[in-house]
Amino acid sequence: MEIRLYTTNDPHNKIGKTLLNETVYNITFKDVADILAPSIRINSDTPILANYAYIPDFQRYYFVGNIVVANKRIYTLNLECDVLESFKDDILASYGLITRTEQGNVFFDGDLNSEVRKEIETFESNVTPTLNPTIVLVTIR
Repeated sequence: MEIRLYTTNDPHNKIGKTLLNETVYNITFKDVADILAPSIRINSDTPILANYAYIPDFQRYYFVGNIVVANKRIYTLNLECDVLESFKDDILASYGLITRTEQGNVFFDGDLNSEVRKEIETFESNVTPTLNPTIVLVTIR
């Protein structure tokens, strides 16, 4: 099985990331592998500085969460699945229909006008009144 390591400067929420500096390693899992968040050990003579990966057998792209160095040559990569890039063909080929129900959201109605009003009263006197500051919040449905 192989893993392809890359560097990318694109944000996590972008579909169609630009992948640079491809490096291919052959890997073998010694135990059960988590397809969504695999942990991979790689023996490499050069430091691994990649922040992105692709495993063709899983057909998934991954963010490199962190890299742990065991000794000079053994690197453990903790990967997290990049769902947007892994399933970008399905996402880009999909379509959606947005409708509004009669009942709507009981907590929000975008058709209502809202208003914020501050009323300030100024008292001018030689006596300082004792007032309890209060806030009145009125909602109308």
